[in-house]
Amino acid sequence: MRTMRIEESLKQFVSSSNIKIDHVVDVGVQWGTPFLIEAFPDAKHWLIEPVREYHQKIMERYEGMRFRLMPYAVSDSDGLLLLHEYDLDQKGRVSHSTLRNEKVDSPYLVAVSNVETRKLDNMFVESPFQDFTYIVKIDVDGMEEKIIAGGQSMLRKASLVIVEAPLWALQQRLGLIQQLSFNLWDICDPAYYYDQLHQVDLVFVNSEIKKSNINFRPWDKTNGALDRSKWQWRF
Repeated sequence: MRTMRIEESLKQFVSSSNIKIDHVVDVGVQWGTPFLIEAFPDAKHWLIEPVREYHQKIMERYEGMRFRLMPYAVSDSDGLLLLHEYDLDQKGRVSHSTLRNEKVDSPYLVAVSNVETRKLDNMFVESPFQDFTYIVKIDVDGMEEKIIAGGQSMLRKASLVIVEAPLWALQQRLGLIQQLSFNLWDICDPAYYYDQLHQVDLVFVNSEIKKSNINFRPWDKTNGALDRSKWQWRF
């Protein structure tokens, strides 16, 4: 048995929802996010990525689309921190990055630089989005909790929130997003390391959308009865 790929999950969201998604806030875009490009080709993509090495590839990948590249790091405060860039793949390129208050050496460290940090709640104040017309994806190698803490107001009015979660952070990230009035809607793309489950993508739908749209309440469609033809095992 396998879980749904995130491309399938987003396709299901688009077909089930009557809401037009105008904006995609992609926190930690790295080289690009194909599943968001495919699901929302007409939306404006706000691409938040502090690692400069990725920027040229990002601009090439999003050419012809509406997008804005934002070279910031998102955290729980506005200011300056040290961006640490690592080559964990040992392929001569930056594979991961993280923020720290001071330099911490590592055999895989390739660069350290000052980077501007911003709270998600403060990034779109001048041109706020209409409620439920945007989605947010967060994938930043361990800074997710701080991003959520600094973005609670904005996250609350998103239609959909996608958060990467390794097993060690699964319960905490699940709880943090649920506290913002979201329901876990799907668990996608499990990743294994040495044949052991390491991480998944959590997909949350806003509880207001679930309340107002029966497509997100499948058991209500049959008044609690079981429609065997709709019971699906995903092999």
